[in-house]
Amino acid sequence: MREKLIAVRHRTLGALRDAGLHLHAYCNNPGCHWSSRLDLSAMIERLGEDQSALPPDLAPRLVCSRCGGKNVAVVLSAAEELPDDAAEYLRRQSKKRD
Repeated sequence: MREKLIAVRHRTLGALRDAGLHLHAYCNNPGCHWSSRLDLSAMIERLGEDQSALPPDLAPRLVCSRCGGKNVAVVLSAAEELPDDAAEYLRRQSKKRD
């Protein structure tokens, strides 16, 4: 339930920045699974602080910096780095979709 509340309250990149939250990108391409924290300041400079931060709006704009794939998930977090178990969870979810 907390994840849904965060997403509803912080719909824009500017709102995430102001709340001290972080976005992470996670590549769903088999054999890659690269993950990285996104630079909110750079994204705001490029896209504007009113850009939607909701995954369906933001994910299509992202490309994996390792493999160049466009099958990228966006994860909202209060932590600067994703914990290992979060990366493993995302890996399992992407395998279910494949």
